[in-house]
Amino acid sequence: DEASLLAALYAWHESNLEYACGAPLRDVSNRCWDADDAHAFGGAHCLFPGGFGRVAAFLAKGLDVRYRHKVAHVEQSEGGVIVHVTGPGGARYAIRGARAVVTLPLGVLKAGTVAFSPPLPPRKAQAVSAMGFGLLNKVVLRFPQAFWAAKEGDHDYFGYAHPAGEGQGRCFMFWNLHRVTGRPVLLALLAGDAARWASEAGEEAVAACALAALRRIFGDAAVPEPLERVVTRWDEDPEARGVYSHVAVGVTPDA
Repeated sequence: DEASLLAALYAWHESNLEYACGAPLRDVSNRCWDADDAHAFGGAHCLFPGGFGRVAAFLAKGLDVRYRHKVAHVEQSEGGVIVHVTGPGGARYAIRGARAVVTLPLGVLKAGTVAFSPPLPPRKAQAVSAMGFGLLNKVVLRFPQAFWAAKEGDHDYFGYAHPAGEGQGRCFMFWNLHRVTGRPVLLALLAGDAARWASEAGEEAVAACALAALRRIFGDAAVPEPLERVVTRWDEDPEARGVYSHVAVGVTPDA
């Protein structure tokens, strides 16, 4: 009926906001949830074939980039900065420089796994503590063929509105990666509480959730079993501990 349809559409839009914020809406400031919009890049959404790593690789040309080095301690010294790291194989050593630009994810700063001497100034420490840092997960499925193309064509994405009260945020949006990769691949989003569920439920349950949504859209016979599947668990990555920041309840952008 119409009421059920409206409830399902409302839940879909709520999930879409939780995707944008990277957190359940109950954790996000109602007044300042979109505070970053003023600083967003203009223009259409873009997808980088090969991933954003290509941008970093281009910018790193000619630089001394050291992979698989874990920072343990950033120390301000009389002559500049000393960064204490653990390299491959467990070797520990120090890198000295005039300045250090710290770009650690907020989740890592919150966890306190990197020490600072002297400690971060109170204003920065308060901001690290007060800002929210949430979770978004994805499931990527590769199929034998792009069965969705007949109905969806070259659309970049399509949505699925769960019946109200049923699995909100679980695989509510599918990205059509066939157009940009040339391979029959779909990516589904898990936002809000569903993102945490995805980390806990396991890869098989998450893939089954995505397939159930696709079969409701296209019919059981049209959707084959995937050839490959990958499920992210960003909260379990010690070098990330989540996805991106948000203005938490009771916090303002200038706090």
